Amino acid sequence: MRRLASLGPWWVVAALLAGGVGLLAGGQIRLGGRLLGISLLGAAVVRSVAPEATARGLRVRSRWFDAAVLAALGAATWIGSEIVTLTPAP
Repeated sequence: MRRLASLGPWWVVAALLAGGVGLLAGGQIRLGGRLLGISLLGAAVVRSVAPEATARGLRVRSRWFDAAVLAALGAATWIGSEIVTLTPAP
């Protein structure tokens, strides 16, 4: 149990991502996409500034590689949710 508790920031990111997926499933495409993008961007910030021991659940490769990938995914998700066309084509 102690090992799960040490994943601190990962749980916050996972909860926000789950909320975004829930919004998407509920039909709130733009809001869900924004929440997914913001949570990934937040994960990138946490990964880039948090000590290695704190960012355990977000640590996969080197600090800057992880942060760059999370930031790129967050930005792409957020931008994609903003530019998607939600009205049917005639």
